[in-house]
Amino acid sequence: LFARMMETRLGERCVFKLAKLLGRAEVYRAGTLAALPRWLDFIEQIGTRNALYTLIEAHPPIVPWVSHIFAEGGRHAEMLIRHPEYLESFFALGDDWRNILGRLGDIATRARDEEEFLLELQGAQAQGLIRTLTVYLNEEGDGAHHALLSDLADATVRACCDFAWRLLCERLGVPSSHGRIGVGVQGFCVLAMGKLGSREMRFGSDLDLVFVYREEGTTSRGRSHNEFYTKLAQKIGTLLTAPTQFGRLYVLDHRLRPFGNKGVLVPSLSAYRTYLTPGASAGVDVWNYQAFTRIRPLAGEEALGRDLIAAIAETWQQRALPTGEIARQVWQMLGRLVEQAAGERRPNDPFVPLKFATGGLIGYEFLVQAHFL
Repeated sequence: LFARMMETRLGERCVFKLAKLLGRAEVYRAGTLAALPRWLDFIEQIGTRNALYTLIEAHPPIVPWVSHIFAEGGRHAEMLIRHPEYLESFFALGDDWRNILGRLGDIATRARDEEEFLLELQGAQAQGLIRTLTVYLNEEGDGAHHALLSDLADATVRACCDFAWRLLCERLGVPSSHGRIGVGVQGFCVLAMGKLGSREMRFGSDLDLVFVYREEGTTSRGRSHNEFYTKLAQKIGTLLTAPTQFGRLYVLDHRLRPFGNKGVLVPSLSAYRTYLTPGASAGVDVWNYQAFTRIRPLAGEEALGRDLIAAIAETWQQRALPTGEIARQVWQMLGRLVEQAAGERRPNDPFVPLKFATGGLIGYEFLVQAHFL
């Protein structure tokens, strides 16, 4: 590796810079050797930007921290290698997590166009991930990084919702709400489900989002609420998944949507009530309500989200299923998921993911959900 770098004058300078940075006693520990190839890539990416070397040298604890990230590998190591300038903004933001969340909250009103919004948003979000890595690498098994990742996802979705609302109102007019033109997102709510809903986000987790609007009506430019809110949800999804130089923010998973992947993207509250009413749809079973145990309002009109959750609770109570029937259906769904995981194994791989094994995490999740129901 060093020989490859020494073939050019720039590479030679990079090697000597790296030797200087790694010439610290605290770095010579288990894992440093595994980090070395990525350190070389990182130094090569920095090139002649002496300000970054000065920054690292002025903060000695950052060297073992970066080594830890590089030794672990994965998308965060690649992100830091591609964008070493994150280290500058990492220190500029300070230790206060609220600085990052506050910056995310300001982007929606400050950005002049969609391109600027995405670049600002994804840069701030990446810095949030790096800050969360600090907690993850130093925590003592308390899972504190799950809450930070969930806060980061919450702030990101809210920023996308606010910006998309502003954009759509300019193009299609402002929706009416209870007979008046309101200020801010109204008559529409984004709700979180899955790991985001239960605030158990992990690095690389996708987002399970559902949408609802309150009532029919028209915008100030004569567009129907159905059209407006559908395009609003589509724009939120586009912003969350748009590719930029920093990569995608998240992957959206629509499998938990009550109406399915091919159903209506943004149903009205009355449509949800009709869909959930016992006897109205044979497609709503215990599995749907299992997913609902982790639903919470995330962005938009929170009161509307609470109304939807109240409707879900009310229709579940109307079903009045015996405890044995609930347990049977939950157990049946667990078996299907385990079989599916086994079927998705790579050829000649005798193992299934640990969470799907006997006594694995998925079984405990289902046990808690069944008890909750």
